[in-house]
Amino acid sequence: FGMSNKKTKLIVSVSDTFRYGLLNDGFMFKRGVYAHLRNPSRLAKGSVSFNREYLASFPTVPNGHDLFTGKHTYVCLDWAPHTKDEVALPEMLKKAGYLTAMVTNTPHIIQNSNKFDRGFDSCLRIRGQENDGYRTDPRQLTLPCKPEKLRSMETTLQHMRNNYWRRLEEDWISAKIARAAIDWLQMNYSSPFFLCVDLSLSRLLRST
Repeated sequence: FGMSNKKTKLIVSVSDTFRYGLLNDGFMFKRGVYAHLRNPSRLAKGSVSFNREYLASFPTVPNGHDLFTGKHTYVCLDWAPHTKDEVALPEMLKKAGYLTAMVTNTPHIIQNSNKFDRGFDSCLRIRGQENDGYRTDPRQLTLPCKPEKLRSMETTLQHMRNNYWRRLEEDWISAKIARAAIDWLQMNYSSPFFLCVDLSLSRLLRST
């Protein structure tokens, strides 16, 4: 990326739990009833689709390594911080004259010194996902299923507290991220930019 390419505007949207089959009314979740996701399907139809692309890492933090370094890192680093000696895509773009920003709801990539916000001019974090210590109330909660079905009972309870008071569509985390990203674009669209919109969702149930 060189300074001569000043008009380029880059948006990366990350949804690490999105099922590809949900696009284009292709997923039947019960007999005769299909999931209909109009806007994601419209986006896919107007985009380049890599149907034979294979990810190196599925978990959130290793996937962040792959995304921002361009390397297959999972077998080498596992769930590890973003180290200073690694080349990071946001840093490269920042040096090339781009305004860099990330909107995320994922606590794992920026908590505990994981440093995946390195190279971003701005990192806006939407609070309340998974084990994010965001709220302490209500204290008494009823689990949605048997504890043995959960990946972590403590994480589930914290997530339920964080989001207990949401009532309207705009109260949900994904809606807050989308709104924040739109607001950022409206304020910064005239500049060459790299915007990472992290729409990762919770995985609170135990894998089977």
